Formats: sequence, structure tokens, C-alpha cells
Amino acid sequence: MRVYVSTALLLLSKSITLAAYPSVYFVDHFNSIRNVGWSSEFAYVPTSRTVSNNVGSNFSLIGSKAEATNAETTLLSEETTLSQGLPVWLLFKAAEIALCSKDSDNDRLGDCQETNTGLFVSVSDTGTDPNNADTDGDGILDGDEVLGTLAGLDLPGMGASPLKKTILMEYDWLSEDTQTWYDSSVAANSNAPHNHRPTAAVAGWVEEAFANAPVNNPDGSTGIQIIQDYGQGGLFTGGNEIADTNGNLTEDVFGNDFITKRSNNFAANRVGYFHYTIFAHKYYDGGTESSGYAELPGDDLIVTSNWWFDYYPDSVASTIVHELGHNLNIRHGGDVNTNNKPNYNSVMNYDFQFAGIDIDCGGCGPDCSDENNKFITGDSIADAGVPAGLRARIDFSRGNRADLDETALDESIGICSNVELDLNRSGAIDAGLVASDINNDGLNGTLSDYDDWSNIYYDGPADASGAGAGLRSRPLICDNAHPPIGP
Repeated sequence: MRVYVSTALLLLSKSITLAAYPSVYFVDHFNSIRNVGWSSEFAYVPTSRTVSNNVGSNFSLIGSKAEATNAETTLLSEETTLSQGLPVWLLFKAAEIALCSKDSDNDRLGDCQETNTGLFVSVSDTGTDPNNADTDGDGILDGDEVLGTLAGLDLPGMGASPLKKTILMEYDWLSEDTQTWYDSSVAANSNAPHNHRPTAAVAGWVEEAFANAPVNNPDGSTGIQIIQDYGQGGLFTGGNEIADTNGNLTEDVFGNDFITKRSNNFAANRVGYFHYTIFAHKYYDGGTESSGYAELPGDDLIVTSNWWFDYYPDSVASTIVHELGHNLNIRHGGDVNTNNKPNYNSVMNYDFQFAGIDIDCGGCGPDCSDENNKFITGDSIADAGVPAGLRARIDFSRGNRADLDETALDESIGICSNVELDLNRSGAIDAGLVASDINNDGLNGTLSDYDDWSNIYYDGPADASGAGAGLRSRPLICDNAHPPIGP
């Protein structure tokens, strides 16, 4: 048995009788872990195995101890046979020796490396659970987040952690030279060639939304780490421009145009790990004002920012989060398709996609179903440069608002915190209960909130690559056109 030891000293200190233990306890290497005391399970050597030191510059046998002459990792070879019954003492001066052959959860990390502390120290002390291949539950195996993938994707270099939920996104964008757009630098419409590349500010707003998530992680932190590649350099060169004339996709995420562009621009080793996004002017070759399209669940999405990508960068960010939400298996009503529910306080709700979530219990109310009023009745996302504390958040719902029975609405308590709200647009707060179709869907039913964050489905990329069965991806069109404000 070959044994790799990274330490300065081996001492004889505790008697162990050799026994024919199952080979599962033995591997080709020892890992220096930490000084946590004696682990007899890992101390036995079968009588059929031989262990010795490589008598040379690194180690020398001195009576009852094997002493290293330097602290470098040393290969111990099969030179000395240990006879059955020979007392063996193995104790590191600074660290425990552990045998690392057993990988109970098949994540490419030995059980001895996965120390289950919730604290990542190094590859040999990952803090992960040896009985859970995906300790943080983000759909990415611990081994991939610690070692990188077998296909050469450097996830740890990109910042992935096995102890904090991570979502990976690649952004590609179309260029165009025929479409009208609003150029904020000159405060006027323009027909100059341009592209739809998301800016660092847009990526920052997306990152902020997920960092603020009420999601607990094994390392004790909260939030979700979202890693975005928009071609910013270093390990992030996957995001790139796709040359085009009019900046339109001819179809949606299941169409040949999208599939071809994805195939030509999305590295094969990212499939199964990254959500893939194309930013365009429009899709269906300009035949829709829709802001996006996505799989539900899945890993493909489109963000179509039309003329307003430079005029409303905050809405580009909210649309990314909205479409990604569909990949994460969240619908326009949370777990249902019912839209415009004033008590469903989520970017997935058309009422709050562009206007920002409701932060004062004023609700979007029925007026938010009127396209022109989305920025008037909502808590508008502020322009670039305004501090986060002063602008409305891009957020998923936390599911903490009460049901609303549209046949028996109490305007005196509104939708939350007992804030009065004129739900039936009568011009006054009515006494008693009133009936009103407050989400304008033609029905009077019960509208419910939904806890988006607690129900995120992280396995969309893995399912899309055939790595798992999961939920079958299907399209979800978002026909929430941006309010016609400005140009």
C-alpha cells in the first residue's frame, strides 16, 4: 500500500493489534487533516498489506519511530512488512493521519476530507458532509465546487463554494445596427450600431438581490452567491458578443435560432452547471414587445430589452431575475400562473417586475394592471447611482402576506400591516367587506402569497444536460412589456 504523508513526525504511542479489516478502510494515500485525537478506525492495516518508509533523504527508521528529515510530502513504499500482532502506533505531532479511500457520497472527495464542520479550510478539510454529495443543496456536487469539474471547469477559481448556495450564469448578447434605441449619453433616440451587453451595474443589482435572500447556508451565512460571466475577463470570458444585424432572435428558447447560437457560443463543459442567457432587442423577429422568455424549470432564458436597455438598466436587472426565477421553477404567481396578485410581493409578479417590490404595504393595487401606471403606483426602482437603501428592491416573495378573498376584502387592513387600501377603487375606504377583482383576471377568488425563496429548484441546469430527471422543462413566455414611458 502506498501512503502519502504530509507531516514532520510519526511517533509510536498507542498499541493497535493488526487485523484483517475490510479493504474499504484503506487507500493509496493518507491525508493530513487536523489534530482531533485518535481515530482507531483508520489505524488498522490488513496482514496482507505491507507498509514502510522510503529509506532515503526524507525519512529514516530510528528504532521505534519514523522521523522525517523535512516537512515535504513523502511517498512511503512497500519495503517493510508488518507481521500480524505487531503493535503499531501512528500519531502525528501536528495532525491526525486518516485513510481517504472511502467516498460514501460519491462526490470525488474522500470521507476524511469532508470534515462536516461547515467551515472550508482547504481541499483536505472541506467542512462538507461526507454523506451528502451536495452539502449546500445548490445542485452542484461538492467535489466540483472544491476540485473543479472533470471537464476542466474551474468552479473554485470562479468563487464557487461547497458550503454556500451558488448559481452560475453566462450572458451572451446580440449586436445590431438597424434598431432605434435610447442613448442616455446624449438623452435622445439613436440608430447608431450598439449591443445589448449587460453592464457591471446591472450585474451588481442582480448579485444584490440574491445576496439578500433569506436562505441559510451550511457555512452559517445567508443569501445565494450568483456568479455572472458577461465577458469581464480572467476566468470570465465565456460571455461574448454575437454579431447580428437587427439584434432580434427569430424564435424563443426552443427555436433553432437560439439553439444554434447557444451551441456556437456556450462551452460544452458549462452545460449542466450554468444558466445560459441571450440578451437581444426582441424575439419572434420583433413580433412581440415581451421582455423575456425562459424555461420552467431549466437553464435557458432570453432577456429582450428593446429600446430601453440603456434608459432603464434597473429594469434589465429585474428582468434577469424574473426570467431566472422561471428557470428556478417559479411562476408569475409563485406556485401558480395567476398574475398581478397585490399580496404576492415578488419580481415574478408583473406588478413588481419593473416597479420594484412593495415596501410600504401600499400595494400595487388594480391600477398596476394598467400598463401606463406601473411606475406610478409601484415603489419604483431608482435610477443608477442611488444607494440601495433608498431604492426599492428586486426581490422574490418571502410568503408572509395573508390570503385575499376577492369576495370579502377588508380595506381597513389592506394587504399587510393594517395599512388601509382602496382595493375596489371607490375613492374611499369602505366600511365592512367589499368584493373586487383586484388582479383583473375576470375572477373573484382567493389570492395567496408564496414563499419563492424556500421553493427554489436549483437543478435546472443538471436536468437540462440529462444529468437528472427532475421537472420537465417547458416554455414560459413573459409578455410583460415595459411601460411606454420616455421615448
